[in-house]
Amino acid sequence: AKLSISLHYCLTSKCYFLEKYQELEVLGHGGFATVFSGIRIKDSFPVWLLTFAFHRSSDWNGKSTDVPLEVALLIQVGAGPHDTESSITPLLLDWFDLEDELIMVFEKPENCMDLDNYLKTTDKPLSETHVKVSDEHLELTAVFHRECPGVFHRDIKPHNILIETSSEEPRVRYIDFGCGVTFTPGQRIYNSPEWFMYGFCSAEYTTAWQLGVVMYQLLHNKLPFDCDYKIINQNPPILADISNSKISAKRADRFTLEDLRNHMCHQQVTFQI
Repeated sequence: AKLSISLHYCLTSKCYFLEKYQELEVLGHGGFATVFSGIRIKDSFPVWLLTFAFHRSSDWNGKSTDVPLEVALLIQVGAGPHDTESSITPLLLDWFDLEDELIMVFEKPENCMDLDNYLKTTDKPLSETHVKVSDEHLELTAVFHRECPGVFHRDIKPHNILIETSSEEPRVRYIDFGCGVTFTPGQRIYNSPEWFMYGFCSAEYTTAWQLGVVMYQLLHNKLPFDCDYKIINQNPPILADISNSKISAKRADRFTLEDLRNHMCHQQVTFQI
């Protein structure tokens, strides 16, 4: 789906926002945003509210627009205000442009937490039974790149991977598209070697690298690197089951997403959550 400004509307009145939604407690801060829990007043539907002190205007497909980039990306991946369901990310229900503040309203899935918080709640690495988090994550990534070829997340890390446990089979989705497409990559420790060496990254190889780092964290509750030098000069000490899958510092030797997914399916590597 191509972005159309007419898909939704910009609102400029804080009073109108307050008529529709109620802010509750602060859930966290990150980057330029503050995250609140909230409710939609007309039906008490639970929501997440992301508020930004300012936002960037977008240059979308060569055309200037005042639609914030993260809003544009969510519309592009089929998770905008006029969509009904998304397997990629929680739906954006509303967005409000208040000139000096941007408010984004998201659906709030039940019984969920980001992978970063999950890792903080356990004192041991994940074992190989029950929930196939890695397989679900790889499937999500494959769907994302197949259905959203024009969008590159760039910041895959535990904090941006949402785990929903309200059903028998946990659901894995991405959050935070603020680093997508034209923004610089996200947190340094998850950046691929080519970004540090040459100042560029690619969807296939960078995402495969970031997935490898996340997989290592799932198994060991720690990052494989602690500085830029090691990212550039050392291959990740990835778990034994996928040590031959070429999550390599050298891009030419690195598996693509499809290679990695096929290898993981063959090895049947699973993790418990």
